[in-house]
Amino acid sequence: MSDTELEMKEAGGSFDLSELLVEVEGVFLPRAFETDRPMKEHVECLKALDMRHDDVILVAFPKAGTHWLWEITSMLLAGKAEHEKRVKELAMMEATAIGHIQAQPSPRVLNSHLPLRLLPRQIREKKVKVIHVYRNVKDALVSAYFHFRQFPPMRGISIESILQMWRVGDVPGQKYVDFMKETDEFHRTNPDVPFFITSFEDIKEEPEKVIWELAEFLGVEASPQLCRDILEATRLDKMKEADKIKQQSHIPQASVYRKGQVGDWKNHLTVAQSEQLDAEVTQLKSCDYHFRYTFPNTLEWGDIMGTIIREEEEEEEEEQEAKAEDTAEKETGSGLSAMFREVEGATIPAPFEVSCKRPLAQHVELLKGLGMRSDDVMIVAYMKAGTHWIWEVASMLLSGKVQYEKRTKELAMMEATEFEKLESQPSPRIFNTHLPFRLLPRQVKDRKVRIIHVYRNVKDVLVSMCFHMRQVPSQKDLTFEYALRWMTDPEVPGEKYITYLKEMDQYRKCNTDMPFFTMSYEDTKEDPEKAIQKLGEFLGVRLTPQLVTDIAQATSFANMKQADNAKEQHSALPEIKMYRKGQVGDWKNYLTVAQSERLDAAMTQLESCDYRFRYTL
Repeated sequence: MSDTELEMKEAGGSFDLSELLVEVEGVFLPRAFETDRPMKEHVECLKALDMRHDDVILVAFPKAGTHWLWEITSMLLAGKAEHEKRVKELAMMEATAIGHIQAQPSPRVLNSHLPLRLLPRQIREKKVKVIHVYRNVKDALVSAYFHFRQFPPMRGISIESILQMWRVGDVPGQKYVDFMKETDEFHRTNPDVPFFITSFEDIKEEPEKVIWELAEFLGVEASPQLCRDILEATRLDKMKEADKIKQQSHIPQASVYRKGQVGDWKNHLTVAQSEQLDAEVTQLKSCDYHFRYTFPNTLEWGDIMGTIIREEEEEEEEEQEAKAEDTAEKETGSGLSAMFREVEGATIPAPFEVSCKRPLAQHVELLKGLGMRSDDVMIVAYMKAGTHWIWEVASMLLSGKVQYEKRTKELAMMEATEFEKLESQPSPRIFNTHLPFRLLPRQVKDRKVRIIHVYRNVKDVLVSMCFHMRQVPSQKDLTFEYALRWMTDPEVPGEKYITYLKEMDQYRKCNTDMPFFTMSYEDTKEDPEKAIQKLGEFLGVRLTPQLVTDIAQATSFANMKQADNAKEQHSALPEIKMYRKGQVGDWKNYLTVAQSERLDAAMTQLESCDYRFRYTL
């Protein structure tokens, strides 16, 4: 893939940016903006454009609130709360023919996404009023994502592609940091040019204050009634409605209004993407910007008396997409629920019914009465917490040999294996299960069977579980959102992570005479030899440093993944691969910030439990 190509996520292909953008002095502009002359020639003409003393130029990076502030400025200068009859693009300097700009009557309210070095030189000479509005990069990026997707050539573009276009680097595109740096530098080095700076977030939080300050900057009288009328007229729903009847430009039209919220980025950017943007914005520390990414409470446009006015949540097309996605998610979710059987509040994969050769409810009742031996070992864990690794390590420790089990873990899994086969396994039996303790053999307590409990942070579990389930054809479209609800929402059928760990912690605390060993997946990844040493001591195994080292090497993720291909497979799961990445922190690449925060909130329910959760190493 060339430097001018970006991945088309939904389409599964790529598109060439050179077909859509034209480069002018380091800035990439849409080819669709070209009017009566090539873009490079147009920009040269712009630099030489005659400016008037009463001109106003609004400069902003894309999706920073230009339309909003352009309407407010136009209303203030006109002295009435009436929408412009033209779309903003007809006053956009890089998208409008030079002759059309020259013919506009005074006072001209022009706007541009160009850096100031490409705008008329006479801005300095005639001290033209400049209004600069900026917006936090995360909300701007998400807004751009939904905006670009309205155009057929970019319908399949991903958020990741736009992020790469906006970051400083080799991928063509407008660079947020470069634009902001240049604008700040212009302001610092031209103190005699009248310059008004505000942020999208400031306008959202205190619209009345910003309008008063802007009126003062423009030198116009703004009565309280005019301000009240402008506030009402520039509500999001009113702006959307007015946009439908405006005079259109030559540029392919799409709705420029979506939500207009502060903090909506959390619902779309992954944690990793958010962190990349945080690192990018550190380059602006020396600039006079105050970036805000959320408000304490969701703030909406209000009138001058502070009455809250609800914005429309979505434009019609996005609402339809959301409904379609919700329908698809429900269908996928129904399929996911159909893949499991509920037994006394526990969720067990339905295919296990085949391998157990009896109904799961009947199998679980038999399990409760299973005779246990004093040398049995039981590994208990929530799904995707590292059971396979612990099972292989424990098997090697007890055998004293660095040899992989010839069977898959599922052939020693209590809820997945025929009862009679569980009974007949030779000692020492190493069982494993995802069942809660209340459904396990009663003799576990009586015989003081050794328990190994491994747990893993909920975020990596969720991502691993989602990829695991997607291997099943009916679940190939399973979303992280539904997987999150399946694991945490009491309203959605599914095995609840919080409930499982709470029950495990309670069992240990109420049975202090039981041999119980707890370890985390993250501990095993951080220092596998230390984890193996501790586990060996718990099992009463005589260890040598060489044995520990050999087991650690044999049970590395890469070696385990390779060895799994040669094992005797479980009949209920013949096509399912158990190993993917085995990393700590991979969740950041998939969960949005909002999803991560919801899981953080859910995890507060486990604060009284003896767990130490780590989400990165």
